[in-house]
Amino acid sequence: MELPRVHQRMRFGWLVEAGVLIVFFSPLLWGISALLDLPTWITRTFMWMTVFLVVCLLVAMIAAPFVTRSERRAWSRFMAPPGVDYRPQDAGLAARLARFPAFPFDLGPAELHVVDVLHTGHAGVPVACFTLVRKVPSTPREIYQVIAAELPGTLPYLGVKVPLELRGAGLRGNRVQIEYAEFNERYLISTYDGSAQARKYAVDVLNPRAVQGLLEHEPHDVTIAGRYAVSTGHFTGKPDHTLQLLQTHGRALAQLVAWIPAHVYATYGEASSR
Repeated sequence: MELPRVHQRMRFGWLVEAGVLIVFFSPLLWGISALLDLPTWITRTFMWMTVFLVVCLLVAMIAAPFVTRSERRAWSRFMAPPGVDYRPQDAGLAARLARFPAFPFDLGPAELHVVDVLHTGHAGVPVACFTLVRKVPSTPREIYQVIAAELPGTLPYLGVKVPLELRGAGLRGNRVQIEYAEFNERYLISTYDGSAQARKYAVDVLNPRAVQGLLEHEPHDVTIAGRYAVSTGHFTGKPDHTLQLLQTHGRALAQLVAWIPAHVYATYGEASSR
């Protein structure tokens, strides 16, 4: 099969990490440069770099509540288009996904809330795009944008991860490769164990149509387990942004589920209990 060539996703995670490192090390380098009596311009560079980054951090902290209030006002005025159902919250979905084996659901004990939920269906597959609010006592709440598609049956774990989004956390399960080199370069694939059957399961799910469908879209982590296929790594935003995610990545995720052959559920369904 000839696979489509698509542009690489621009990622900004490394900029955030670099900024944190600079804020942390700049005072230290500033002090070392002063002790070593280095040229004045070096010391001043570290000094102003630290000041600039601290100011940016303070501005971001001050602006965050205003951005949140703006998003809340937008959701309060949102009118879902035909074919899309809007729910301010969905406690049932939060309970069903509470133990889902993928980030951010697997970060540990926390109070989970699924809010600002847009439900629709693509190719006969129910799909939802929502904001996941994760609350841990004595820590700031964490907010994630998640897309979930419901499977017609249960399936075992299959992870299709973007390497740059692993953040050194390691790969759950056992890594496998399929016959498409471009797909193997873009994603790390893992299954519930290292058996030949598990690899065959990955190949059956990631059939040519599924591979092509995933390569045609901006890469994000996709995890299949139990009754859901979940896509993470999206930015949160206002209703129009969430609706666009539902109509693009939500459609792609639903299409992936629709392309899973019926025999996969019969063959590998029992392994989902492992």
